[in-house]
Amino acid sequence: MNLRVTARMRIKSRSITHVHRTIADASKIKVKIGQVLEPHDVLGEDTINVGFSSLNIARELGVASSQVLKYLERPLGSRIYEGELLASKPGFWGMGKRVITSPTDCILENVDLETGELRLKFLPKKNPLFSGVYGIVDEITSTGDIVIRTLGTEIFGLFGSGKQRFGPLIVPNRKDVIFSKAEITKDSKQQILVTGALILADALRQAVAMEVGGIVAGGINAKDARSICASVDPKKQVHSDIGLSLMVTEGYGALPIGDDIFQILKEHEGKYVFLSGNNPRLLLPSIEPDSIIRIRKVALSPHASLEKSPNTRIIETAVGESVRLIWPPYMGSQGQIVAIDEQPTLLPSGINCIMATVELKLRKLRVPLNNLEVIV
Repeated sequence: MNLRVTARMRIKSRSITHVHRTIADASKIKVKIGQVLEPHDVLGEDTINVGFSSLNIARELGVASSQVLKYLERPLGSRIYEGELLASKPGFWGMGKRVITSPTDCILENVDLETGELRLKFLPKKNPLFSGVYGIVDEITSTGDIVIRTLGTEIFGLFGSGKQRFGPLIVPNRKDVIFSKAEITKDSKQQILVTGALILADALRQAVAMEVGGIVAGGINAKDARSICASVDPKKQVHSDIGLSLMVTEGYGALPIGDDIFQILKEHEGKYVFLSGNNPRLLLPSIEPDSIIRIRKVALSPHASLEKSPNTRIIETAVGESVRLIWPPYMGSQGQIVAIDEQPTLLPSGINCIMATVELKLRKLRVPLNNLEVIV
């Protein structure tokens, strides 16, 4: 009897791994190979390009989209700084004048005359780049890549977008919240936000505008995912970055983050983490100074592809396995196999398949074996 199903690693707990920190100008690097690092150590000075945002001038001023250009106080292509006058519309008899100030330091890139939206390209910023981990420098490349051996817990997503970013982890009280634009404020700048079951399109745009570091979501609408991800196929290594890193853990639609992942996220709330969207991985580094003792004992090749998510594989399953349902209506739910039928069952669709009984928190379900993914 064929009991083979897919298996995927979602969490790799407390292992020795690599984190890559990059400084565009290698001459600005201040550390050396073999140097022992603490989280507050400065690796060098880095120039950060943080992406773009958009502002609907037509709506804010109450004018026709085709007329937006004449209300701008600066020509397209010019540089403007936070708080400076960006656009204005005179009122009647000197009363009721409307003004818009720049929300950030940026370049006025272009205007969509159909929607009235002005695209703002954020100006690069120079910042000290901190290590962020207890670790040892294994390699420094000529292109400014600093490879640091460290101890941490890795969480692997299904797909995502964006380069690696670093920031404090902010976790909601519930794993099934629907995250909207209102949840993101200026205080969210550089944070890694956990958004629960679904991140809406307006929240993604707001996150970029507020310079949020990254988003970890259980689910996302397919249309929104395709608008920011170069590819949602994990086999295609096509990278994209819109100024925000995104990792989706469960799939399309409103899907609460799995219990296994959410519990670990809550344990690390407020701590600094590394999120990579293009290779969907969240690294939760150890904050224990003694971790350096274990790090010294393990050698890793600097060229090991440790940032790539583990491949999905096919394994023989059995009673007692922890599994995740990958088909509606209980998609994303987790439980344990408590029984596997010995004979195939004919489904209403006309397909014969082996059924398994899975015990969830509140109920037991009989589901086709092929609708399960083993959690390893």
